[in-house]
Amino acid sequence: MADFKPTNGMNEVEYNEFQNEMNRLANIKWKGYDKTIKEVGVSYLGAVAQSAKLRHSLYHKVSTYGIYLASADLSGFNVCPNSEYCKDNCLNGSGHNRLDRLSKKGSIDRSRIIKTRLFFANREVFMRIMIHEIEKERKKAEKNGTFFSIRLNCTSDINPIAFTLEGKNILEIFPDVQFYDYTKVPSRIAVADKYSNYDITWSIDGSEKNREIGLEFLKNGGRVAVVYGENDMPKTWYGYECGNGDETDYRPSDIAPVCALKFKKTANNYVNGQFRLPNIAFIVTRENKNVIW
Repeated sequence: MADFKPTNGMNEVEYNEFQNEMNRLANIKWKGYDKTIKEVGVSYLGAVAQSAKLRHSLYHKVSTYGIYLASADLSGFNVCPNSEYCKDNCLNGSGHNRLDRLSKKGSIDRSRIIKTRLFFANREVFMRIMIHEIEKERKKAEKNGTFFSIRLNCTSDINPIAFTLEGKNILEIFPDVQFYDYTKVPSRIAVADKYSNYDITWSIDGSEKNREIGLEFLKNGGRVAVVYGENDMPKTWYGYECGNGDETDYRPSDIAPVCALKFKKTANNYVNGQFRLPNIAFIVTRENKNVIW
């Protein structure tokens, strides 16, 4: 029985549950998609249009297969390096999961935790499930006349090189498919430079170092994403034009170098049933003199 090392603090009961589940997942063998996904204990690994954000892309004839994992270290593994400024208000707690958390069900969180633990416990099975789903969804997209793309990190920030099977990473397995991600990890820029089918958007988190990297990325022709909490979208950020990032999730089609995203309500933002916009660094406000509204 393997001993897996969680990256977050756990009490004895949580630790034992974590070890038991990790070993259960590690011992699963590939038996074809239907039998394997049932044994894992989830309905699917990823899907097209499983969130409102991904559905918006369909309006622009883009089918995006996306994977939602348990963000930050909720699963026992930190899948979001450099998330200290955003993890408490992560998209992981928005949309359907916001309603699920507020109702105290927790079924979506549980499913995402299982998927994330499978990634670390049994990479081969994780990859075989994902590849099966991608091939199925790509055929659907071709039949429906939509452009097919993949977003590996809808609520995580894992290097795509880690999605590997039999010596080839996912970008190499599907070289003719467009992948895209948001990231706060500087080394991801080099991955995008190496693989023409991998597009990244630098995610601004409010810290000075992160902003400096974002501005340098913009200077070199890259794209950044900023979150705003006002009713109106900013026109420019540090002199760069802003575009409406909520019209579609498919960032490679963006024309404006700055993707402006309206803050998404999460379960953590409710006090006595009422929404409260949090006062956090990564939300752009009118107080920022480098932003024109």
